[in-house]
Amino acid sequence: MRRHAIELILLAVIAIALVTACSNDIARYRVMRFFFDGVPLPNAEKKVGYEPTVRESQITTKPRKRPVSQALYAHTPYRENHCGGCHNVDSGGLVRTLKEGLCLNCHAPLINNVKYDHGPAAVHDCTFCHHYHASPYPYQLLAPPNETCFKCHDARDLTTGPYHENLESKTCTTCHDPHGGDNRFFIKQGAPAR
Repeated sequence: MRRHAIELILLAVIAIALVTACSNDIARYRVMRFFFDGVPLPNAEKKVGYEPTVRESQITTKPRKRPVSQALYAHTPYRENHCGGCHNVDSGGLVRTLKEGLCLNCHAPLINNVKYDHGPAAVHDCTFCHHYHASPYPYQLLAPPNETCFKCHDARDLTTGPYHENLESKTCTTCHDPHGGDNRFFIKQGAPAR
């Protein structure tokens, strides 16, 4: 027990020495960020919903898990480093949760004014199908379009008929709106007739 207390005190002394030894804001920020979450960026404006004047990407040398350049499809705010629409600039946390409708800040027209909502869209579970930053698939999908649909919908259970022939060569979203619609099967206006 005594040894554990000595180790904690020694660790605290080292941390304090590292923080005080840092003579510039960037070095101090890096050390503090290593030990604590939510450390504000140096010289950052303290306004919620605005980007800081100095972006973390300009300070840290840590690469993103998946660089935007490797992703073919990046969410526009992410690609343009406009993180303040979704993230609190002081803490880095989300300004609202997905369930509270974070994505609806920009994407409300996808599900507003429709008679029928698709399950994931109805409960604001956008990340069930989409990645929030970037993906190698269109619309930041987590998988190719049909594979995304077939996570829940069994291709063998689909109604037989000419409109569901050759599912391998066309996407479900050619005819169906994945977020909802005014008819039970979310058939898009102008979709091929049955």
